[in-house]
Amino acid sequence: MKFIIYIVLLAMSSRVYAEIERDDRIWLTYQADYSLSPQLKAMIQIQPYWRNEGSHRDQVTIRPGLYYQITDRAFVGGGYAYNLGFNNNNQHTHEQRLWEDIGLTLFESNTYKVQERSRFEHRQFEHQGEISTGLRQLLKVSVLLSPTYTAIISDEAYFNLNKTAQVQSGFDQNRLFLGVGRKILNATNLEVGYLNQYVAISSPDRMNHVLAINISQSF
Repeated sequence: MKFIIYIVLLAMSSRVYAEIERDDRIWLTYQADYSLSPQLKAMIQIQPYWRNEGSHRDQVTIRPGLYYQITDRAFVGGGYAYNLGFNNNNQHTHEQRLWEDIGLTLFESNTYKVQERSRFEHRQFEHQGEISTGLRQLLKVSVLLSPTYTAIISDEAYFNLNKTAQVQSGFDQNRLFLGVGRKILNATNLEVGYLNQYVAISSPDRMNHVLAINISQSF
């Protein structure tokens, strides 16, 4: 709801628009999946991010986990994540996370695929005993353009389910991605595109324009 109100005000008031902080960023995601059985796979995801037009390190997240394929259209998963942040003085911040995923393929044909994923994250910040619990809701649509290329649009909304010293409860941010995927090898995929990150939890609100590069491999 807050995001919808923000869009309406953005269209009506240039003053509100001017108060939003903006930045150009670069996000790189690498994910490797390892098949342990027909239903079970291990994964590791590494995500280095840069801010200030890509000139400064922002954060690095390392996310190992396990996934279990319940059916050909449903999976569950979970694991751990470690986040290393860099502030403007190049000092480090540390965050620990536990996470659980539930994913579904809502529709699939020879050309289209619609997928959704719900992720719960339990975050503990450095020097803080409280646990922040959040929900990330992702919807992804893939359109096959050729045997090699795929058009992709996805949207992921973040919600904080409780309030702690570090996090306010409620709507946190939204990430809208528009890009193209290319199959490089049989087991390697590349996605490149534009990601718009709207962050409502900060003061003032923030809009980041991101060059997003995603590489995934299966073994």
